[in-house]
Amino acid sequence: MRNCPSSLGACLLVASGLAPRWPSSPYLSLDSASNVRRDPGRHPLSSPTPRRLGQFLRLALLLMLALIAGWLTGCAGGNGLTGGSVPIGTIDGWVYRAVPLEGFTRRAAELQAVSGITVELAPESGPVLRATTDADGYFIFRTVPQGPVRIRAGQPAALYAEVQAEVERHGDRVGVALMLAPEMADAVASLLITPAAVGHAHPGDEIVFTAQGITPAGQLVPVPASWVLKGGMGSLAPRLPAGSVTPGGLFRAAAPGTGRVIAQYAGLVAMAPITVLPAGVTP
Repeated sequence: MRNCPSSLGACLLVASGLAPRWPSSPYLSLDSASNVRRDPGRHPLSSPTPRRLGQFLRLALLLMLALIAGWLTGCAGGNGLTGGSVPIGTIDGWVYRAVPLEGFTRRAAELQAVSGITVELAPESGPVLRATTDADGYFIFRTVPQGPVRIRAGQPAALYAEVQAEVERHGDRVGVALMLAPEMADAVASLLITPAAVGHAHPGDEIVFTAQGITPAGQLVPVPASWVLKGGMGSLAPRLPAGSVTPGGLFRAAAPGTGRVIAQYAGLVAMAPITVLPAGVTP
């Protein structure tokens, strides 16, 4: 049993009363004058007494109980598939694209759910999971192992979106909104998320987050960011602000808690902490 105490056998021997006693010979003993004398009634080849047989049975029972306990607690290191207890979480979300209404003027656009597209979830190790969006562009992965993953959809040379997410503990639920878009020609050095933080939302509130790219020259440019929600205190879906060509993320608060709204584009990340307070509670 890997990782189990090496002295388990010795402890069981002591508990069973079978630990060795001096003198080591089963038929030699010491008299009061410390002289060796032979006990003619005991011989190493003689049959075990009922008392000794009972001790052996007790030892066998203790060993069996120890093996069962080690197996139940994962003392043997888990099974070959999981290596022990592996936290499992859920990642779900939507795939959308922005469709310009007036050519490519970037003055107006509408959101369109992308149905029937394959969404891939790639963990750091292990097989890639795949799901297909339904008529509303929705997908879900129900058995996501602990650790960082990449969620992607589309083709890198055409419309494409990719985000990083992570299941941190058992039962985690991570929301994702993938925005398919071609890579923009504008050079973007970092992202700016607005609002930068929310500390006083309540269940039922709706907050639209937007993301802009910052060029090396410090100019703000619109970017088709994808979104991730961590915390499980609400939901996140794409939302097109009025007059914008690039959608943001609509957060709907559902339960008290803390988390993060994360914007991602072209490997860049910007996040805003968010706190949902119980109804009627003010900061």
